[in-house]
Amino acid sequence: MSLKNLFDPAQVAELKQRLANLRPESERQWGKMNAPQALEHCSRGFEMA
Repeated sequence: MSLKNLFDPAQVAELKQRLANLRPESERQWGKMNAPQALEHCSRGFEMA
């Protein structure tokens, strides 16, 4: 998987769709966090930036 470029509208649309498909009961695909924990983890990085 290559790094997504958030200046590319098509990649932004893909990312938004993937986030919209997340549900609290979504099965994790890697790691130990569930969907709500992963979103919280990612948003902390944006807050710090």
